[in-house]
Amino acid sequence: MRAEGRAIDLRRDLKAMALDTIVGIAMGHDIDAVNHDGDPLQRDIDSMFRRLGQRTTAAFPYWRYFKLPVDRAAERSFADIETRVTEFIRNTRERMAHQREQQRKPANMLEAMIAASEDPESGFTDEELVANAILSVVGGEDTTANSIGWMLCLLAQNPAAAAALAAEVDRVLGDAPLPREWEQMKAFPYLEAAHSETQRLKAVAPYLGLTANADCVVADTFIPKNTAIIVATVGEGRDEAQFPQHERFRPERWIAELRDPGEEDPSRKLFPFGGGARLCPGRFLALTEIKVVVSMILRNFELAPDPKAPPAKELLNFFMAPSSVPVRLTARVPPPGSAA
Repeated sequence: MRAEGRAIDLRRDLKAMALDTIVGIAMGHDIDAVNHDGDPLQRDIDSMFRRLGQRTTAAFPYWRYFKLPVDRAAERSFADIETRVTEFIRNTRERMAHQREQQRKPANMLEAMIAASEDPESGFTDEELVANAILSVVGGEDTTANSIGWMLCLLAQNPAAAAALAAEVDRVLGDAPLPREWEQMKAFPYLEAAHSETQRLKAVAPYLGLTANADCVVADTFIPKNTAIIVATVGEGRDEAQFPQHERFRPERWIAELRDPGEEDPSRKLFPFGGGARLCPGRFLALTEIKVVVSMILRNFELAPDPKAPPAKELLNFFMAPSSVPVRLTARVPPPGSAA
């Protein structure tokens, strides 16, 4: 990304922002990755996801029989993540031991899990506490950052959609440079539609790993019980039969009053956050982050493709990320809130 003639690594900044947010809100710790380039936790998460992605698509699980240097490096990264999260848990436990009110009224997810693990009736073990804490940290970083990166790329390529979103942001924020009230989070229908359209075209989780609970037949194929299955979900969003003009970035298809006559409601066709008992627990936090960051950018800058940057390619590690964010940011003139 290029801002006012200066190139910035927006992919790095978005990932650091998402990591700061999830560690701060879920763990109650401030690591300030945004202002500290090369944070070890950020580096270890990147390394782990790269290796997980390679293993997911490998034809043979050789690492169960012997380890290559890349496998040993990935295992060290995961061990370092576990050590860092265990440190969060230990520090929080020590603080809660001196502040008994936090056991009755936890202030964040980690405090709630610690309180549950210390209840002998809960059945929630320390091993489960560590595993869930790790999942909370690593699961809330890449997905949110990549969603914002893809959305900015698509908005820069579609100026009419970017203008419509900027107009909505101006109406909601008034003279403020970014959202400051929780009620404002409910007032961004076009931004929500732009996110849905981004997930349709550039799903950050383009496949699901499933296990058959029983023998079954799917599309004339017999699947035995306990079979591991990888289901590609990204193709559904690019199906012309399901989404007319599927190649176009058109947030209007997600808003009833802006939808073309006769066009079906697509909201029951895609489930980027899963559903039912498997609904992503971080869904609302992720959407809030996306709304805050994207509205802040659209409030203060105009977007355009950056001709000096390489195009954004689909980069599949464990999640699907843009290889770059080739967007040029130009300060809005006149600035928001000033007299024209």
